[in-house]
Amino acid sequence: MNTLVAAPDPLTAVKNLALAAVSSPLTRAMYARALDDFLAWCRERHASFTRAAVLEYRGHLEAAGLAPASINQKLSAIRKLASEAVYAGWLDAAVAQR
Repeated sequence: MNTLVAAPDPLTAVKNLALAAVSSPLTRAMYARALDDFLAWCRERHASFTRAAVLEYRGHLEAAGLAPASINQKLSAIRKLASEAVYAGWLDAAVAQR
């Protein structure tokens, strides 16, 4: 009996690579939460992983009243996601730098 399995979301696959590249268990857990929140936010808005989406997400975090350190931590996780997306060949390096 064959069963169909949905293709994995490319961002979820890259998220797993990004988390595997973090050595600290505490940082890995914080990045996992930050990336899950960002990816859920993207899915709700049908947003692609673009600079504009990241800037809009930052505004969303600011509007939610998060402290600058918390916002920076979440953005660090997103930068790690972009970095791993480049290494995986899923995102162009020039796009990731922006």
